[in-house]
Amino acid sequence: MTDKIGQLCMGCMTPLEPGRAVCPRCSYDNSIPNPRGTLPAGTVLGDGYIVGRVVRQNDLTITYLGLHQQKNIKVYVEEFFPRSLADRDLEARGLTVAEENRIRYKTLYSDIADRWKRLSKFDSRNAVKVRELFSEGGTIYCVSSYMPYHTLEQQLEEHGVYSWAEAKAAFMPLFAAVSNLHNQGLTHCGVSPENIIVNRRGELILVGFALPELRTEGGGLTPELYSGYSAPEQYSRNLWQGEWTDVYSLGAVLYHALTGIDPAPALERSKKDTMREAAAINTQIPSNVSEALTRALESSKQKRFQTVDDFTAALLAEKASNTAVFRPEPAKPDPKPTEPPAYSKKGMVVASLGVALLLSITANAVLSARLFAPPPQPSESISAVPVVELMPHRFVGIYYDLIGRTNELYSGLTFQAEKVYNEEYPKGVVFAQSIQPGDPMPEDHIIRLSVSRGSKYVDMPDIIGSSDRFARKALTDLDIRYNIVYDYNPDTLGEIGTVVDTNKGFDVKVARETELVTITVKRAASEAPVTIPMPSSTS
Repeated sequence: MTDKIGQLCMGCMTPLEPGRAVCPRCSYDNSIPNPRGTLPAGTVLGDGYIVGRVVRQNDLTITYLGLHQQKNIKVYVEEFFPRSLADRDLEARGLTVAEENRIRYKTLYSDIADRWKRLSKFDSRNAVKVRELFSEGGTIYCVSSYMPYHTLEQQLEEHGVYSWAEAKAAFMPLFAAVSNLHNQGLTHCGVSPENIIVNRRGELILVGFALPELRTEGGGLTPELYSGYSAPEQYSRNLWQGEWTDVYSLGAVLYHALTGIDPAPALERSKKDTMREAAAINTQIPSNVSEALTRALESSKQKRFQTVDDFTAALLAEKASNTAVFRPEPAKPDPKPTEPPAYSKKGMVVASLGVALLLSITANAVLSARLFAPPPQPSESISAVPVVELMPHRFVGIYYDLIGRTNELYSGLTFQAEKVYNEEYPKGVVFAQSIQPGDPMPEDHIIRLSVSRGSKYVDMPDIIGSSDRFARKALTDLDIRYNIVYDYNPDTLGEIGTVVDTNKGFDVKVARETELVTITVKRAASEAPVTIPMPSSTS
C-alpha cells in the first residue's frame, strides 16, 4: 500500500492524519483487514480504482467501497466471485477455478457480464447507475455510482411508516423504474427494504441487482432470499419466475412501508395465510390500495398482477373515475381537535323529539303549499334552458398511456398531447389540460393535454476516457446537446480516439436540449489539419 493510499480511510475514503488508523469521521479502523477471501483494502484495480472496505457480499459477488485515484470520485466496485466455484489467489489477486467447476464458472461469468452490460444502458434516477465494466485477474468488475448507504429499512426504523400520500410520491417513480427494467427483459428478484436506498431528497434507489440463480432455492448457489419479500416461486427451481415475481416483492415492500409490519414468509403463507389486509392494520390506507396490495401478494402467481403497470394502475385507481392518477398532495394543516358536546341520555331524547317535531311541521307546510298553490296562469310561459355539456373528467395526474388503454371511458373525446419538461410530475404523467372539469366542452371535443417529459435536468455522465462513439451516444440518449473539439497534442494524457476533457464535470446538472456541452477528443498529431499559408500579394 503506497503512502498516499495509506493516508486514506478505507471506510469512507477521506484523508487521515499521518499515523492515525481510526477515522474520526466514520470510526472505521484501517488496522482491521477485510474479511478472508476478499481483496485487501488498498488494492488498486483497473485504471486506478482503490478498493476499500467490503460493503456487502454473497455467493455471487463482493461489493467494495472504491475511489478513483485520478478523478477523486467515490464509487462502488462489485467483483464477480462465486465462492462455491472459485478461490482467491492472494499473490496474483485473481481467481482460480478447479477443472470440474470451469464450465459452470464460465456460464455464470457470461451471464453476469451480459446482465451488467445491459444494466449499463439502463438510465433511471431510481436505480443504481453502472458506470464502467472491466476484466482483471480472471474475473469481471462492475463500477457503479456511489451514494450514502441509508436503506429503506433504516428509514422506516428511524421515521416510522409512510402515509399513502408520502408513499405515492416516493414509490411510484420506483415502480416506473422497475417497469422500465422489465421492458428491457430484466427482472430484479431481490426487491426488499435492504436493497432500496433512500437518498437525501427522499427518492428511492434500487440496488442489489444479481442473477436469478442467486435468488432461487436450488439454483446452484447459496440462495440470497429475503424472508417476507421473496415470492413463493423463488423457493423452487421448478416454478417460473417473471415480472410477477417483482410485483410480489414490490407489494411486500409497500405493505411494510404503510403498515410497519413485515409480511409473513411466502412458504408459511402457502400453508396457512394469516396475513391481515393493510387497511385492517392502518385505517388511513385507502380501500383500493389495500385491495391492490392483497392481490399483489397472492401466493398464486396466476391470481397476482402480471405486470408492475397493472399493479400501479390499481394502486392509483380512484373509485369515482376508475383512472390511475399521480397527484402531488399539498400539506394539510393539522385540524384543531374539538370536544364533542356532552349530552345526557335524557337530553338526547328530548333533542331528538324536538328535531323530529320540527321536521314534521316543515314537511307538512311544504306539502300543503304544493297541494293548494294556484295553477299557473295561461299567459305564463316556461322558457327552454339550453343544455350545456360540461367536462366531466380530470386528466391531471393520470399517466397518459393509461388514458389510451381506457378509451371506453372517454368515447367522443379527441386528445392532443404536448410533451413538456416538468419538475413536479414524473415522466408520462399529465400535468395540465385545456378544459377543466366543470367547464363547457368545446364543440370539436378536442382536449389538449400537457404530458411531463420528466425533469429538464440530467446528471452529466462520466465520459472521460470513453470512446468518441460511446460519448456521442451517451449524450444523445440523455438529450444533451454537444459539440466536439479535437486535441492533436501528443503530450495530452489519454488514448487516441477517447474523450480527454469536457467543460462540464461529472454528475453536474445539465439542461437537456438547451445547454451545450463541449467534449474534447484526442487525435493523432499526424491527423492535425495543415494550414497552408496564403501567398503574399505583390504590387
